[in-house]
Amino acid sequence: MAELNFQNVQRAVDLAGPVVTGNGSARFPLSGSLSGSPIPVGNVTAGEAIHTFPTNTNAMEELYLYAYNYSTSALNLSMSFATGSADAFVVNNIITPVASRSGMTLCYPGIPHKSTKPAYPLKLFIRADDAGALGVMGYVIRYYPIDNEGNNAAELYGYSTE
Repeated sequence: MAELNFQNVQRAVDLAGPVVTGNGSARFPLSGSLSGSPIPVGNVTAGEAIHTFPTNTNAMEELYLYAYNYSTSALNLSMSFATGSADAFVVNNIITPVASRSGMTLCYPGIPHKSTKPAYPLKLFIRADDAGALGVMGYVIRYYPIDNEGNNAAELYGYSTE
């Protein structure tokens, strides 16, 4: 029997209905680690995609990313949002220092993002100064549109005040 690999478990598409009322949010692990387990950060020029923002839910996601460093020196975690690896780290390159052996460091504090083009979903790419010394963990809080008419022009997400 094949060994179960929780890194590759697929979740069903979670489509919001035509109208979402009340609590329109849910928490999910990063798409690169559906089990929530740590993702090792490699020293790759183009970086590695660790999360893809959905295009089939018309939702906005707040991304929370934590890094840990088990080396004996401080390292930098570089993050980039792009639709493909060729565009990653070209224009936007967010660099966060991660101290040596200091536990989890919040590197991305819940800033909302959304994919708007189904053929080119937005992805988070990461890379590090030293291969094999950093790991990341995180989650997203997905906010579904209050009025989901099947387009990408929604302006209200999550809780309704009416």
